[in-house]
Amino acid sequence: MNAKVYSQTELFMIRAFKLLTVAALLTAGALRSEAQTTNLVQTMTLTLTAFTEGTPATNGAVVNVPIQKVKGNTRNIITALGNATSNTFSTKAKLVLITPLAGGGSSIFVRDGTTVVDVSSFISHEQSDDAVEGGQFNTNNGVFKTTAYRMHRFVLEDTGGLDLDFVLRGMATEKSSSIQAHGSIIGESRTLSANLSGEVHIDGKLAIVQGVLTIGPASVEITP
Repeated sequence: MNAKVYSQTELFMIRAFKLLTVAALLTAGALRSEAQTTNLVQTMTLTLTAFTEGTPATNGAVVNVPIQKVKGNTRNIITALGNATSNTFSTKAKLVLITPLAGGGSSIFVRDGTTVVDVSSFISHEQSDDAVEGGQFNTNNGVFKTTAYRMHRFVLEDTGGLDLDFVLRGMATEKSSSIQAHGSIIGESRTLSANLSGEVHIDGKLAIVQGVLTIGPASVEITP
């Protein structure tokens, strides 16, 4: 059986219907239970390779300035965030993105067992409104599964005591699907993998960096 090929107008209507379906379900969920908060929780990971100037070495009239390659990852960022917030995190600590299912902005936290520290003042994650998107959408029950390509921006800002900052930009591949519970759609889950590059400052020293940001599958958490 041949798959249906949608026109640009049909794709626009599908995207609009998807947004309206999720919005209506989230509003209904919020009205049913104001005492509880339902969140989508996703783990964020970042791997980085930075290139920076090394210490010059002089040999007679020749001055050699080496280029140093430095590897970094989520663990380094969590350690820096711990220093800035006067926390000592274990090696099991994670960087998590928490989004209220009823709507509103996302926040970023370090989770280490029962210790939860809001680090949103240091980290921001933004995305372009424009995207190239395709996939499947069931207009009968609202179930959807899509892939989108979009530009993203990930910023770590030294707002005090961090001694580390960067601005990374690049294209991300997003995988979205409806979240179902007891036969009903309760929200949207989205995973992301982005190839990023930009500038980083470590103790005030400039480096050019490239890396990969991933935001994993969402788990649903309900808090009183």
